[in-house]
Amino acid sequence: MPRLQARLYPAAFPCGARDVGCAVHWQQVGGARAVQKFFFVMQGPERQIDDESGVVLSDRRSALLYAHELIDDLKSEPGFAYQGWKLIVKDELGEVIHSIPL
Repeated sequence: MPRLQARLYPAAFPCGARDVGCAVHWQQVGGARAVQKFFFVMQGPERQIDDESGVVLSDRRSALLYAHELIDDLKSEPGFAYQGWKLIVKDELGEVIHSIPL
């Protein structure tokens, strides 16, 4: 499943990806730059594909938008075989912040 992993966990976002929150777009918190790392886990009926590297995004909303783009991308693949799966979005602490059925 290397191809799926490569598409799910890109090394960096292209700058200007306004709809998903580019990693270079920062929130200002007390004068310091703040970003969060989010993990996108594919969970199926009998197995799970973990995200070990995560993706740096500006906030939870950006993580949700990114998750929906991943789902749209997966569904556009010929031979989509993830019925019954869901994409789980976790924050740096491991808290599930979104669970989206595919």
